[in-house]
Amino acid sequence: MAMESITVLPDQSEILHYENPAFPLFLIRSALSHYSDKRVLCHWHKEMEFFYVEKGRPAYFVNGNIVQLNEGDIIFINSKTLHYGFSPDGEDSIYVCLVFMPSLLSPNSFIKSSYLDPLTDEENLPYIVFSK
Repeated sequence: MAMESITVLPDQSEILHYENPAFPLFLIRSALSHYSDKRVLCHWHKEMEFFYVEKGRPAYFVNGNIVQLNEGDIIFINSKTLHYGFSPDGEDSIYVCLVFMPSLLSPNSFIKSSYLDPLTDEENLPYIVFSK
């Protein structure tokens, strides 16, 4: 099995390689076992992220906090938030990860300034967990 990797710059920012740069959305179904030590590199990006746990009990490091996830949980990671997923017990997890630029949600300036900017600029909201 080939190991997966992410492209991380010295400032820990991730460079996402979109299939179509004109549509900044990245979607992947993968497993933590595809990464060395079942741990993704610590990183951040301008994009927002939704991580859905299909199988397993992974954990997420988010700005210094460890968040335990269960099957069926979704964690939202806000823009510009330091994070990574890992296996706290060595067991594998299967997940779906959706990463996208916030601009995809802002078709006009009113929506952007009224709803999107307050969310992405809120440093006290690094993540939200949605449990089933």
